Amino acid sequence: KANFKRISLKGAEDFHNISIFRIAEAIKNLVEKEGPLHRDIAKRRISELFQVRLGSRISQKLDYAISYAVGNDLDMLGDFLWADGQKYAPLRVFKGNGEKRSVEHIPPEEIAFAIVECVQNAMSISEDDLVRETARLFGLRATKQVAGEVRSVIQSLFRINKLSRKNKKISL
Repeated sequence: KANFKRISLKGAEDFHNISIFRIAEAIKNLVEKEGPLHRDIAKRRISELFQVRLGSRISQKLDYAISYAVGNDLDMLGDFLWADGQKYAPLRVFKGNGEKRSVEHIPPEEIAFAIVECVQNAMSISEDDLVRETARLFGLRATKQVAGEVRSVIQSLFRINKLSRKNKKISL
């Protein structure tokens, strides 16, 4: 998790006086340290950095700053901000401390990495077990929503022949 020096502000009005460039630079630094990062998480982390409540006006200014950063220093795939030139999402396993991410805040590329790791470790595995083990890596239970996201990524890995199925078992 990136550590940023807190910025001394008096509130939202001071935040609105900060240039979009400066906020975009903070977003870029955050994404370079923690990316890929869901845009909502980036907005929350930057609002915490600047010590402002993430209301509609702050959110709108952060959206402008994200657009500026994406046009200059960052890439955006879906709702995820990527550092310029970043090709892979690291596998960030939940270790019981720190912030647990919800499944919609985990890039599909990272879920794919986790799926491949689980299959590699098991050699072959049923789809239900694969969903459960993948969710567990992120500190999540295999709820309907989590299972749906993981199964969607599993299907995409079948389409690109990264996974195969034989006798109801999935392997590489």
